[in-house]
Amino acid sequence: MTSPADISFGGAFLALLGTLGLALGSAIVERAAGARVSGLRRPLLLGPVADAAKVMARSGRAAPGAGAAAFAALLPALALVAFLPPGAGVGGLFPPVGATTGGAVQAMVLVALLGVSAQAWMLPAAYAGAEGRRSLSAGAVAIMGCHLAFLLVSAALVTDGVPVLAAYSRTPGDWPLWSHPAGVAAWVGALAVLCRCTGSVLGGRRAGLRPASGTGPVWLSLSRHLQLGAAALLACHLFGGLPGAAGWVEILPGVTAAAVLASAVAIGPSLSHGTPAGLARTAWTRIVPLALIDLALSVLRSAGWLPWN
Repeated sequence: MTSPADISFGGAFLALLGTLGLALGSAIVERAAGARVSGLRRPLLLGPVADAAKVMARSGRAAPGAGAAAFAALLPALALVAFLPPGAGVGGLFPPVGATTGGAVQAMVLVALLGVSAQAWMLPAAYAGAEGRRSLSAGAVAIMGCHLAFLLVSAALVTDGVPVLAAYSRTPGDWPLWSHPAGVAAWVGALAVLCRCTGSVLGGRRAGLRPASGTGPVWLSLSRHLQLGAAALLACHLFGGLPGAAGWVEILPGVTAAAVLASAVAIGPSLSHGTPAGLARTAWTRIVPLALIDLALSVLRSAGWLPWN
């Protein structure tokens, strides 16, 4: 007979494997899409592992606060992945998401965790130079705009009566993808800014996070890929739904999430002004208004004020 301790241990082990797999998969997808756009050839499977090994072996003093930032960024990312619909209730360790309320509160909590994880790398800002603090502050403004868009789009889906986190299958005709085109555009655009902004800040020498030795920068990078992969997987569920059937259909959410992330990475170079300050302007002047339009249309549609209701 299986004991609760065995179930909890198994659930924790499966959750850890899932998060590591999602982080590695997100890194590979981002690397592949980035290489395709830039026309460069890069090793895909072992590339992220080699990058991590180089960072750990690099000589130099780790940036003060990098370890705390890594810890603070990794915990929300782990929680986010563990409570996503594919992982909720795994091994009896996490409570399953209730289908009775449609998961409205849970959806908001998950999206909020995305923002907490993304902002955690701001902790070393107090130890960075003036230029580094400006870069980190501009990055924080961009990230805040992205996650405001995520929250607005999630609120639009809830307003529309979509059971956002219930465990169910959807037929293609029922996907909110078709009724929320502005929301889809806002979500993918916010993910594109998130990819580019966190990449430039975490990978930049001026921010005080690199170059550094030790595991702190590696864990920061891991939490970054976790949140990117989780955002893509959450988008796949919110706008399409996770199939509940067994068999090969179970891989569709991962494939769809990979396509969402690859699209966001491909869009990234076309964004005007790739600096954190320019990305902040893009987030607040283009992406947030799209999300507001999506929310406004959802309110009008739920009130019956649109002619095509």
